[in-house]
Amino acid sequence: MSRVYENCREIMEVILTSDFKRAISLRELQKIIRLKRGGDPRTLKAWIRNLTALEFLKRTNRLVFTVNYEAHPEMITLGVKVGQSKLA
Repeated sequence: MSRVYENCREIMEVILTSDFKRAISLRELQKIIRLKRGGDPRTLKAWIRNLTALEFLKRTNRLVFTVNYEAHPEMITLGVKVGQSKLA
């Protein structure tokens, strides 16, 4: 796996464990990227581009992204809490 892919997975782990199971706003996505990768505007833009290019997220509209479980079914296990049988 490439380093970019691994970093995207790390960002997705934070997204899915932060109760964003289906969709996330641009503001919240930027907040998570700031925590993990840095807050420079170019960094934010690059990581959003990486997450969409690698199909971890799909852009629903200008301000909302949807988690792409079809392209990455392993993300389902990250979204399921301990003792839970399916996504809420």
